[in-house]
Amino acid sequence: MKLVLRVWDDFCRLMGAEFVAVLDYYVGARLGMPVREAVVCCPERLKEEICNVYCPAFWDMLLKIILRTAKKNGVSLRLVLDWFNEV
Repeated sequence: MKLVLRVWDDFCRLMGAEFVAVLDYYVGARLGMPVREAVVCCPERLKEEICNVYCPAFWDMLLKIILRTAKKNGVSLRLVLDWFNEV
C-alpha cells in the first residue's frame, strides 16, 4: 500500500496540483472520496470511473495537463502516458 501511494504521490508531483484537482473534481466526486484514497482502497473502481467519464471537458483538460507537463519537464509524451497507465 505504501508503495502504491508513493508512486501515486510521485506521479502527482510530476503532473501538478491542477491534475489532482481535475481528477478529484470529475472522478473523486463520483467515488465519494479523494482519488488518492481510491488509489489504495478501490483501484479497479477508480479505473472504471475514470473510463466512464463522458465529459469532453475532463479529457480535454487532462490531455492539456499531460502535454504541458511533458513539455515542461523535457519528458517524452510516451513516457508520461506509460507512467499514467501504470498508476
